[in-house]
Amino acid sequence: MILLSILQRVGVLLTLCLPFNSFGQLSTMPSYDDILSRKTTAFQKVYYLQKFAEEYKKLVPESMFYQDLSAAYSNFGEVQKAKYFDLQSTGVKYKQRLIQHLAHLDPVQKPVDAKAEIIRQASARNLVIINEAHHLPQTRKLTIELLETMRSMGFEYLALEALKTDSLVNPADTNNLTYPEPVFGILLRTAVKLGYKLVSYEAKFTSENRDLDQAKTIWSKTFAKDPAAKVLVHCGYSHLSENMNSNIRWMASYMKELYSLDPLTIDQTFDAFTGIPEYRSFITKQQGSGESEAFMLVDSNGRFTNIVSPFDSSITHDLQVYFPIEFQNEQRDRWRKLGPEYKQVTIHYPAQQFSDNTYCAIYDAREEKNSIALDQFISPGDKTVHQSYLPPGDYRLEIRNLSNAVVKEVAFKVGKSNKIPKVQL
Repeated sequence: MILLSILQRVGVLLTLCLPFNSFGQLSTMPSYDDILSRKTTAFQKVYYLQKFAEEYKKLVPESMFYQDLSAAYSNFGEVQKAKYFDLQSTGVKYKQRLIQHLAHLDPVQKPVDAKAEIIRQASARNLVIINEAHHLPQTRKLTIELLETMRSMGFEYLALEALKTDSLVNPADTNNLTYPEPVFGILLRTAVKLGYKLVSYEAKFTSENRDLDQAKTIWSKTFAKDPAAKVLVHCGYSHLSENMNSNIRWMASYMKELYSLDPLTIDQTFDAFTGIPEYRSFITKQQGSGESEAFMLVDSNGRFTNIVSPFDSSITHDLQVYFPIEFQNEQRDRWRKLGPEYKQVTIHYPAQQFSDNTYCAIYDAREEKNSIALDQFISPGDKTVHQSYLPPGDYRLEIRNLSNAVVKEVAFKVGKSNKIPKVQL
């Protein structure tokens, strides 16, 4: 996962031009550098990583290939595929370690609401660090849900690992984020609307100590100039680890050591393991009645349950978030209903009308053309109906081909009534 993050940062720096033929397909197999480049769209990444899978796996380690394929699918809400390919990258030994950790947990667990508990504990802190798994958009939803309440509690700064600049001319611009994925775009729009001061803090690629430089940047842009600041940090994976004695040091540990801060750290990356039967069974037994609400677990002694990371047992954090095993509908995970105002939208997609090599992207009609889509999905093949979740508003749906050209555009509206909008393509 660390390697994936580094490679994605390399990809951002590449400016390679890709030779497309008249059908929107590359005339030759793209190099792996081309695949990582931001000049290659997310849909092109999915298509070519699948098409030339065997060839690429001869060029790069399989773990790297599967991580990149997992991340590419996540941009289209293909969560189950993203989890599947991510598990292919981790190796058998990590799965076995996780199973061993599960066997040592207290069999008596009580689920508690994650959002409520984070808010309760955050009231006594001035630094809260919550992480994400880059290939799981669901790990961005909880941060979205926390933003409004934490803003009212005095949290004024939001530091995002994936943010490229502090000054946003257009909050929805795809160039603002390393991961311009729909849910991340909604997170960024929500933060701007609520008046957060945004902080980009990713270290330069030439950095000799990425996490140390991350910590110094967060400090210099927040507490150094505003000692009474309250800061929420949304980072990736292990950067939230507070352990100052491990061989590998992470950003949160430097915040503690250098600046005497005691952050509230929240891990929510274990949803990546729902493809492992033992973990899936554990969560199914423990989850509460909420179908899409994040929760934490408290054991019989009243202690919060944190499962030891199978990747690095030295990683430490305060709280661990779990997600229910969803009863998925046919087309879309229900957790994508990001608020009570969101409505289910039915998109009728005539079979065989479009090439298999197309995808759909839904945009706010008021936003500029280079905005991050509010939802996007790969054309459903032989299925004729797709479902999305959107708040009331005016929208533009675009069908794009492999070269990212728009082949059809449809305008539609989502009203405030409970009637399910239908979009006919």
